[in-house]
Amino acid sequence: MDMTITARLIVKGFTQGIGYKAYIKENAIKLKIKGSVKNLQDNSVEIYCDAPNDETYEKFKKMLTNEDSESTIEEIEEYFEDSEEYGTGPEQWIGFNIPRDEFSGIDESLEFMVRSGRKLMKTQDRMMDEQDQTLKTQNKILEQDIKEMKEAFTKLVDHFVKDD
Repeated sequence: MDMTITARLIVKGFTQGIGYKAYIKENAIKLKIKGSVKNLQDNSVEIYCDAPNDETYEKFKKMLTNEDSESTIEEIEEYFEDSEEYGTGPEQWIGFNIPRDEFSGIDESLEFMVRSGRKLMKTQDRMMDEQDQTLKTQNKILEQDIKEMKEAFTKLVDHFVKDD
């Protein structure tokens, strides 16, 4: 039987103001991990997580540094439940939360908007790349058509010039 993995992670690097907490919550929910995530005053992010098994926990940790997160991670400190550095985790492990204070509603909304905006920009970039490829293909076809038309016109002119 798999044992749950309960840990406190401190993620250091460029993590605040870019939708990183929302990214963590979104992926934790997908992985069925319970816990919480919050910004710390030193610009790092603190995560308490309760993963159903070691494999899921490792996927979660890997996701923290994924380029989709828009973050630049310098270091992840990892403390397990039985260590002194673990601190005091959630009293109840219900879902995955971003604890609120008087400003977090605004902060969470802004992070969501930033994250959504970045997703839209990536989609737009991909669509523009596809459009560029389509235009290049169409341009090659037009160049070939023009070349064939020039050859046909030259033959036609040559035909009439010979007849004169």
